Amino acid sequence: MKISSHIVKILFLIILFTSSCSPNRLYSPKPFAITKSTNQDKVKLAILEVLNKRKWKVKKELLEFIEAKRRDKQYNATIRIHFDRRQVRIRYFDSENLNYIFEDKVRKIHPKYNKWIKVLEKDLLRTLKDV
Repeated sequence: MKISSHIVKILFLIILFTSSCSPNRLYSPKPFAITKSTNQDKVKLAILEVLNKRKWKVKKELLEFIEAKRRDKQYNATIRIHFDRRQVRIRYFDSENLNYIFEDKVRKIHPKYNKWIKVLEKDLLRTLKDV
């Protein structure tokens, strides 16, 4: 009886571990509008502030987008944030060790990436409403 309960526990842990690390549908936030009248420079500064706060390192700054990279112990993700004075959009650009795949017309990635993007999106929405 003890052996079978140990086997069940081990199988449960294996299932739990593999399901938490298997790729999920890539979260790609819809563009969000900037409701207040502002200029593109203020939007850019607000984005840079949030990226810095959330440990994203800016790799490229252009007029129409900012490219940023987040490094964790074993994971790397690169995003592009396209913006103007009216809206902002976060887009996946590249990753390492996040198991990005495109299969059956669906983009999938490690759940860690989706968590990072949801937190970033929430902070950007909060910060940009005051710009």
